[in-house]
Amino acid sequence: MTPLRLDVGCSTDRGRKRRINEDSYAVWVPADDAERERVGALFVVADGMGGHAHGELASRLAVETIREQYRQSQARAPARRLVEALRAANTAIWREAARLPEQAGMGTTVVCAVVAGSSLLVTNAGDSRAYLVRHRRPRQLTRDHSWVGEMLAQKRLTPAEARRHHLRNVITRCLGARPDLPIPSYPPESLIPGDTLVLCTDGLWGTTEDVEIAQLASQYSAQVAADRLVALANDRGGPDNITVIVVRVARPLHDDYDEGTTLDLRLLDDDLTLTAATR
Repeated sequence: MTPLRLDVGCSTDRGRKRRINEDSYAVWVPADDAERERVGALFVVADGMGGHAHGELASRLAVETIREQYRQSQARAPARRLVEALRAANTAIWREAARLPEQAGMGTTVVCAVVAGSSLLVTNAGDSRAYLVRHRRPRQLTRDHSWVGEMLAQKRLTPAEARRHHLRNVITRCLGARPDLPIPSYPPESLIPGDTLVLCTDGLWGTTEDVEIAQLASQYSAQVAADRLVALANDRGGPDNITVIVVRVARPLHDDYDEGTTLDLRLLDDDLTLTAATR
């Protein structure tokens, strides 16, 4: 079976208020259709914490470790590969934080997605999010591991209250905070042509409405959408680093129906591998 085509766009920016960009992202799309059908395409976004260069180091270490561990895993199931990759990244950051006193306390949020065949798997730690946009309507797939996220889940805050709460930046789970990492399991999603996946840090969703994210992600090709989403966050003041990956799902090339524009992917070592740390 020929896997669905993926139009992929990525954009990251330090925003208007921060001196450096502590966000990172990575993309891995196997060139071989059979391998992509079997293990999937991987997308990762991370938002580093810890101050100065330590957050930058944590997020870069996270996306690089997740990408390489996922690629090299011997596990057959993509879900198992993803769990192994996050645990390996958590261990790597925990050990690096312990190596030097000034790195103590560094960590990173992360959100990951795997598109295998027509199935979508997501997981996260922290408040970096995954959205599925279908027919221009957004649906958040991940739960925020934050103080306000917990209050929302318990219905002790409304979405409007959570958005302006003074504790909205307090994270309750991240990579590197503890040697063992609880990894949430979300139900797999079935993708259809026209669906759009958006992975982003809070620098995007904290300054925009979900419906705005959905509109831009649906209206443009993936790269144009990613660039316009970052620009929108900056237009709203850009108080934080901003990173977004947009993945548009299209039918295989041999189908007579086509929706979306396919990215001209640059292949490295027979695979598409993109990693952007900070800039």
